[in-house]
Amino acid sequence: MAAAHRAQAVDLFVRLQDATAGAYPPRALLEHYYPPGSRGIERWLARGDQNRRYVFVLDDGDKVVGHVEVEELGDAMSDEQQGYWVEAFAAQPAFAEERTADRQLRLDDLAVIKRLGVDPAWQGRDIGRQLLRRAIHGVEHDLRKVPALVVLKELGAAQALYDSEGARKIGEFDEATGERMVSYIF
Repeated sequence: MAAAHRAQAVDLFVRLQDATAGAYPPRALLEHYYPPGSRGIERWLARGDQNRRYVFVLDDGDKVVGHVEVEELGDAMSDEQQGYWVEAFAAQPAFAEERTADRQLRLDDLAVIKRLGVDPAWQGRDIGRQLLRRAIHGVEHDLRKVPALVVLKELGAAQALYDSEGARKIGEFDEATGERMVSYIF
């Protein structure tokens, strides 16, 4: 991501966190791992530097109003990451019912859609839906993997978007900080 876009993405998530009273990005969760405020959000976004990123940029002024990224799951995961994704997906009973081609779906068949956010001033204009569709397309066609995501249970509007785009709920689990999470695949 270009440096100018990175700074704007941090600002976007700061505004989004303020507009949602800390629900997204989840202030309690972020502050468990990172410093408070924009510095923590900057470090949270930097953690995904190896991920594929898509930003929604307005033509007039190069303003970033949306962001999403995709993380491939596979051999390069740390033990901590492996444990998290096993709990989020592979340990869920519904995951065992999913298939790809002629075999049971495995954790390394997934690419996780993460950090989807739209500037509060630009919400309601289908930017989030467009970013989600772009991420799904990139996962399926470029990476040849199965799109997946994890969302806070309290974010009902986000879940409604995912449901409307064909996501299937895999299960629920608790984040280390106590937040209830919901796992989906497409």
